[in-house]
Amino acid sequence: MPVDVHGLALDPLHLNVECRFRRHCGPGLPGGSSRFNSHGFQNHPKNYFSGHERRCVGRNTKPPSRLLGRRDLLGAGLAGLTAASTGCLGLFGLVDDSSPPGIFHALDLEDGSTKWTRRVDNAVQSAAAVDGDTVYVGGDDGLLRALSESDGSGNWSVDTAHAAFENNPDAYDKASVTTDVALGAGGIYAGTDQSSILGVDAGTGEKRWQFALESPYTDQMVTTIRSTPAVADGTVAFGVNDHDEVVYGVDARTGNGQWEFETGGTVERGPTAVDGRFYVVDTIGDVYAISAGGRTLWETEITGLTGGSPAVGHGTVFVGSDEGVTALDAETGEELWTTPETSHWVDSQPTVDDESVYAMSRDGTLVAFGLGGEERWTASVGGHASTSPVLAGERIVAGDRDGRIVALDAADGTELWAIETEDPVTATPAIADGTVYVGTK
Repeated sequence: MPVDVHGLALDPLHLNVECRFRRHCGPGLPGGSSRFNSHGFQNHPKNYFSGHERRCVGRNTKPPSRLLGRRDLLGAGLAGLTAASTGCLGLFGLVDDSSPPGIFHALDLEDGSTKWTRRVDNAVQSAAAVDGDTVYVGGDDGLLRALSESDGSGNWSVDTAHAAFENNPDAYDKASVTTDVALGAGGIYAGTDQSSILGVDAGTGEKRWQFALESPYTDQMVTTIRSTPAVADGTVAFGVNDHDEVVYGVDARTGNGQWEFETGGTVERGPTAVDGRFYVVDTIGDVYAISAGGRTLWETEITGLTGGSPAVGHGTVFVGSDEGVTALDAETGEELWTTPETSHWVDSQPTVDDESVYAMSRDGTLVAFGLGGEERWTASVGGHASTSPVLAGERIVAGDRDGRIVALDAADGTELWAIETEDPVTATPAIADGTVYVGTK
């Protein structure tokens, strides 16, 4: 049913213009030419950046009669339409400008004590990446920061805003970093709510490139990228969940578009890169193995609603769904086992060690399965889960929306320590050298 917003009819079914080639277009595959122009943009109909037009096919191709600006949506109180997925920023990824500052915490893995904290403008919904003595983290204030791991002091920061939005008063006031931070090929990579992903020199903070997708509509409507990029063999891959059912591959050094891979459903979370391959899960149960060159290696359909990034280990791909966890052979995609239908709804990324695969259910229950699929133990983390579980040695760390961060013994789920923060835990923890780095809102 259309929702009335300031006298406008907003029909959620008509918010997904689909401009499609054949499925799985890429180098040497059927489907036609690349959709990238000289600026790294796509050519969508009447698009915001370049005005090129393409023929739209498929379902739900009716655009709204008038495009809604940022202020229209923020003033309409559309809380009932916002997504409830982990780390979601709301309808179209919009952020309330009045949101309080976020806090980035560094905690001792041994006992949960605070080593240092860093206050930043707006929330920290981006999981950090750690390399040596530097912690990289993005925020809703649009800055990608490099912090000292010892005390949280700033080494440098870079503004992730895209120049194409500077002269558009109805576009976002500023960018927000809407993915976790990824490391690889000498750079750090993150996506934003301004239709772009950027590559930054990990040492200097120099912005190497910014690859932008064009809006499927015009002017005010832009794409929020929530799929964390992954890096394999010099290629950065990421999905787009707002309107495109596509995984993009761009050159890690230059940011030039290399290929695009069309999926059956949207890709809400990032690919997982292992041994020169990208493993991708869409929202309707399709799992893909893609080469670094964008070629299909295999495709498998599993039962259940999916969406989280897969975990890979022991030659196996582990995928969470509303029916639990499914294990696939990493070489062939053959299904090895799946947990019972009465199991737990897992919509975050599992983690795996030598004996078990650990998965967080929506209700805050952490479940350990044996590598053959048998349930080993369960433990309650707290309220509604807001992070994926992260494994470090014999400890698993996770957080919830009530502001609780907890560490459990990986052997049996015994709680080792827990701390209460003042705000919801909004980012999956990163762990390095005995320190837990995590953001709250």
